[in-house]
Amino acid sequence: MNQPTFPWKSGLLGGDAELLEQIFAALNKGLPSGFELSHSAVGMAWVVPFSLYPSGYHCPPPQPLPFMSVRVQKSHVALHHLGLYASSDLTQAFVARLISEGLAKPDMGKGCFRIKRNRPVPTASLSWLAEQLTVSSYIELYESGFI
Repeated sequence: MNQPTFPWKSGLLGGDAELLEQIFAALNKGLPSGFELSHSAVGMAWVVPFSLYPSGYHCPPPQPLPFMSVRVQKSHVALHHLGLYASSDLTQAFVARLISEGLAKPDMGKGCFRIKRNRPVPTASLSWLAEQLTVSSYIELYESGFI
């Protein structure tokens, strides 16, 4: 995949653009085919396009099904991954990988991993996480009612 342009990049402070590019490269490296990249004013998101899941997201219906997103926050960059939200097994495995990659205490919410500025980006763990769910397995997880 060619490196995309990031429309929000010019508004970022300090090293945030470089940090987001590292995160993007790690996630995109492991991402199975079928997910589609989209942009907003504050970051990027991968979604299941309507061509693969015409029903879209349940709330509101005119949006494609979200999978994961990266957003710039005041004190960190947030990775929101709906597979982490839906699967405690995936979350536990991801935390174990983060710890093995040197993050003694990962800063996480139920479906969110907070990447602190001026700290190494756990690229191997991010690539691993991105490859864990295919479009079809993610749709199955979504439709099973966990999300």
